[in-house]
Formats: sequence, C-alpha cells, structure tokens
Amino acid sequence: MTDQNGLLSINVSGQYTLRGFAEAIGPSFHTVRTYRWVAEGPAPGGVSPKVHRILASAPDAYELIKSPPVNERTGRGEWSGDAAKN
Repeated sequence: MTDQNGLLSINVSGQYTLRGFAEAIGPSFHTVRTYRWVAEGPAPGGVSPKVHRILASAPDAYELIKSPPVNERTGRGEWSGDAAKN
C-alpha cells in the first residue's frame, strides 16, 4: 500500500486506508483497528489503554471508567486490567 517513494497511498474511498497504515507502520491490521477502536472511546485521564480496551464494549463505558473500584491494597479508587475484567 505504498507508492514508489515508500509513502502511504490512500484509497479515495477509504477502503484500504487503515490496512495501508498498518502495513506502513508494522503492526497487524487487527492491532491497529483495535487501537483505533479504543482511541475513539471515552478517555478520562489516568486510565490505561488496556482498561479502555476491556471496558470499551460496555454500554455505560464512560460512566464506568469515571468510577474506578477501590483497590484493596492501596485504598484508592483506580483501574487495573484485573479490576476491569470483573
């Protein structure tokens, strides 16, 4: 999906844009698609991409992310991958 100068070529319809971008930067198409899906979701500060990915499909993801569970060890409200899975 690159031209003779090594630059990313973009299909006018946008059909191959994400796939071409993935090929140009290295990760698989599916990885780049997941990154984009997570990036388009709610983004309050201090929440890792892993937590965003896990919670992204929840119908109330934004409200859920804003209300982290209390970590029993620290006593603070914070997200972890394990907490997001529960």
